[in-house]
Amino acid sequence: MRRRESGRRQRDDRGMITAFTAVLALGLIFVAGMVYDGGQRINTYMRAADLASNAARAGAQAADPTTLYDAAPGTSLNPDDATASAQQFLADAGQPGSGEVTVNGDQVTVEVTLDQTSVILTWLGTVDISASATATATPGVDAPTGGP
Repeated sequence: MRRRESGRRQRDDRGMITAFTAVLALGLIFVAGMVYDGGQRINTYMRAADLASNAARAGAQAADPTTLYDAAPGTSLNPDDATASAQQFLADAGQPGSGEVTVNGDQVTVEVTLDQTSVILTWLGTVDISASATATATPGVDAPTGGP
């Protein structure tokens, strides 16, 4: 009789470590997903900011070079050339159609939106990481560099 009771107690406690390990492993996977996918979100935002600023710079370089040293404020910026230059930069960077280019006077503003799907936390459902950044560039030179 005593043997049966001791055997029954052992069977009642079996699996407790397995359940604890499963819950702990699930928690660790969730934390790893938050760290990795959170890092991907930051990386996506930084890439969007980099693309926006460089595309705006590329658009601002579409200015007429003969007017850059003029004393008059403003430059001769062709909106079509500036838009085409900024869009071409985005296409060359592998992100065609990801940016919206606006030319207002002598300012080129580019807003870039990038999307990326999460890697580890997809078991929660498809989680899309989206990041937007805006940058504005103005063509011009304050003073000539170098000598004649």
